Amino acid sequence: MSINYLLAEAPGSGRYLEKALSAVYDDNPLEDDGCKRASRRSSNVLVIVATILADIAFIPVSMPLGKIWGPVCALGNSATFMVLDLWTAKGIIHSLWGAKTREEQDLILSAANNPLCRTAASVTTAFFIALLAQVPHVLATMKYNDPQYKLAAGIILGITGCLLPLRSIQLSIDSLCRTQEAAVRKTREKLSDLLGACRAAFINMSDDDKNAFIQKTNAAHSLEEKLIVLTQPNATPLLSPMRENVKKAFNYAGLGLGTILAITLQYSGAQYTFVEIGKQGYSNDLVAGLFAALTFVCTIQLVGLSILQTTKRIFNVCGSWAVGGKTQNLSWQQRPGTSAAWMALGLLMNIAALGPNYVIWRDFYNSDKVTHVLFPTMICAAYFSLFFTSTLDGMDGMVADSLKKGTDREKAIFQVIKDMSETLRLIQECPSRELANFASSHAELLARIGAPVSDPSTTSHPSYGIV
Repeated sequence: MSINYLLAEAPGSGRYLEKALSAVYDDNPLEDDGCKRASRRSSNVLVIVATILADIAFIPVSMPLGKIWGPVCALGNSATFMVLDLWTAKGIIHSLWGAKTREEQDLILSAANNPLCRTAASVTTAFFIALLAQVPHVLATMKYNDPQYKLAAGIILGITGCLLPLRSIQLSIDSLCRTQEAAVRKTREKLSDLLGACRAAFINMSDDDKNAFIQKTNAAHSLEEKLIVLTQPNATPLLSPMRENVKKAFNYAGLGLGTILAITLQYSGAQYTFVEIGKQGYSNDLVAGLFAALTFVCTIQLVGLSILQTTKRIFNVCGSWAVGGKTQNLSWQQRPGTSAAWMALGLLMNIAALGPNYVIWRDFYNSDKVTHVLFPTMICAAYFSLFFTSTLDGMDGMVADSLKKGTDREKAIFQVIKDMSETLRLIQECPSRELANFASSHAELLARIGAPVSDPSTTSHPSYGIV
């Protein structure tokens, strides 16, 4: 039964979010055209070419490791960034030219008169922030390339190296530009947290529980019923106080280690920028200090917060294992053999990708033995955590995509994961006013999860259209 026809029009409200969610649950067709398809193909080709050029420019950095390890690390670095750049570019390309349901397009149009220009503006801003964050790597590329190639190599790496962090920065900019009152923000956070927890709970269910949950989702014939099923509380048994304390200890350990690694990496990047700009012929400390400060600021979200989230995530998994819990990873649940092979390959690639970073920081911190050992080790640990978790995310996404072509049961699992993931994405990205309309229309649902209900008439709506 279609959910769409059950939606009643509320006076003064387009109810775009509800319609977009209904389109997801009903599997409404995606609207596409030749122009969008051509844009996606050309963008993918551009990403591949840009990544290859950046990898070529960065090869000389690995060569000081020797005739064997130099090429091995260069190859591992190239393979790692090819995978990560393609996976990251997928999100940006979809936001610009991806096929979407008519209902989602209406939701986007409800936020701005020209949503493509809004997205392009956030991507452009993110590009310049990412470009400034690339300054230490640009300087390293110029340092290790031959004099006649160093300027071209630096420019190529600076521009093409922005692809990996671009999507993360773009989403952060969109979030910052989205004007929202406190109640709407808390509603968005609570719904996002709940959907993320329910997705993890569904993945970790037994086969029988999964089948029962799938039957419940299929039996839901209204938007309200569907949302209630998808946001059911986690039925996982409570841990004993001792085990709960063990998990908390792992969580704090992850935050502590992440803070140390993030501070070390950001401080080192700013210091490297300051010193190397001086070596490039700019003896003005003010110029060097300005670039160092910009590098530090632009890497706060990209490096600092990402490392904190990464180490917290790693230690949370370790904590779950320590108390006998299950892994919250779809790929290991459904494709253990493929996942093991991909993880082994990713591990080798990511370790090899640390080679050029080790060369950069080993040569930079060479004044005394302590810093010569300590800083390169900590910086490589920070980069490895980012590389490896990104590789696992890519693996998880590819496995999820493969389920829709699998058995009937795998297709059913994929559909539930898709419904949860798309619901989470639409709630996170929808305009504040639409979320306020949604909150006022679903007060009972939001009250059940403890989210505040907002009056949509009080939600600000800026004239320039970014909300």
